[in-house]
Amino acid sequence: MLLVLFSQGQDNKRNNIWMIGGYGSSNMGIDFNNGTPVTFSVVRPMEFFITNAGICDTNGQLFFYSNGDYIANRNHGRLYNTTNFNPTLSGDSVYGLNINQAVLILPYCNISNKYIVIHENEEYFSAHGMSERQPLNLRYSLVDMTLDSGLGGIDSSKKCISIINDTLTLGRLTACKHGNGRDWWVIVHHYFDDLYYKLLITPDSIFTYQQNIGSPIIYDGVGQAVFSSEGNKFALKGGGFNIDLMDFDRCTGVFNNLRQIYLYDIINGGVDTLGLLGCAFSPNGRYLYACNNLYIHQFDTWASNISNSDTIIGVWDSTYSPLATTFYYMQLAPDNKIYITTYNGTNVLHIINDPDSLGIGCNFISQGLMLPSYNALVLPNVPNYGLGAWVGSGCDTLPLTVNSPTQMESSIVIFPNPVTDNYFSISYFSTQNKSALLEIYNPLGEIVYSEKVSAWSTIHQVDASNLAAGLYILRITSAGMNSSIKFIKE
Repeated sequence: MLLVLFSQGQDNKRNNIWMIGGYGSSNMGIDFNNGTPVTFSVVRPMEFFITNAGICDTNGQLFFYSNGDYIANRNHGRLYNTTNFNPTLSGDSVYGLNINQAVLILPYCNISNKYIVIHENEEYFSAHGMSERQPLNLRYSLVDMTLDSGLGGIDSSKKCISIINDTLTLGRLTACKHGNGRDWWVIVHHYFDDLYYKLLITPDSIFTYQQNIGSPIIYDGVGQAVFSSEGNKFALKGGGFNIDLMDFDRCTGVFNNLRQIYLYDIINGGVDTLGLLGCAFSPNGRYLYACNNLYIHQFDTWASNISNSDTIIGVWDSTYSPLATTFYYMQLAPDNKIYITTYNGTNVLHIINDPDSLGIGCNFISQGLMLPSYNALVLPNVPNYGLGAWVGSGCDTLPLTVNSPTQMESSIVIFPNPVTDNYFSISYFSTQNKSALLEIYNPLGEIVYSEKVSAWSTIHQVDASNLAAGLYILRITSAGMNSSIKFIKE
């Protein structure tokens, strides 16, 4: 058995308040700060359809939240400068966007008072012989909590900045902490093939990587993407009636070990043609839960044949409250229970009380949480904010931005910078009579080049022929002292 320890930061309370509800008088929320869910009613202008994201401070007090059309502050007024932060030619909806996981809110790499909001919208166009409705770009906006007397607002120079201009699947934006415990991986799927875009968000830049893996998404619709709490597993509804389950490397951002899980209608026989709506991992990451309108499935990801481990742990019991309480979307909560919203307007949420337990031992309770008013489809899209560095992984350090307290007497000079050829030169200083080590790091914190250099102050030529285009850090270490410099390879 491999035991991996993950350090936890102060961010484990950032998910403690959920703003939910639908229209008009049904505005409400759930507070997890006391360890158990406490529902409350609230008067607020914002209404939700499907899109929902929010974040608290490190003490569990609400900071801001969004329905995809605009962002509200903790007093439920409009966050400063958030009008039209997520524009679309199709026009905004009345009650917020109708896309699962279309907005994602992240603390900006431990930079005080800064938060990055990743968002997409949808456009109508003709392609593939049909009328399509897909996002055509992915954008970000930067929230500065020092604006508007501490209520926060969007920095005007960092509003609605394009990251990806391409045709993407509807929503399913999700994120996972990098192995260094500070940076973020953000995952979004391209439309009409099997391509994943993977963003690495650092304090300095947003890097974009690609990987082709899994089921092509050709007929897009509702669904959910989710990381396990440890960040080492990822699940996404595929292009058909299956789930793509993969392992994820928090250091490199690479998916591997693809397993395709098919949902079977155990009760009526055959493939479950209702497809997948929601999914969630148990807190320990062993069990993957998935639902359609009528059934909730549990899969054991440790099984040699995961599809054969399928156990139906919940069936819609035909209850109306006041509409049908069928299943839709799942979210692991701060109390380590999984909450499931209904497909229609109802005053209940379903609960899996012990999701780390096998089969019906997981203790599914239909209509387990009574709500003060009506909610449909809506639960917040939140990552595991409290996930820390992957201790002992080799990427649980921050070589790209954190230098030794003892710096060398003079800094490094690179010429030319940007590097446009296979070789570039550096001017540097090393401790007299002591050899120096030259290392080059990529944005993932991996050493991609290393050599010993002369023990005296000198000019040295570096071979960059094997470096791909991108941003790098060059570091010189000598006698326990070091100095670093960034450069770009074009």
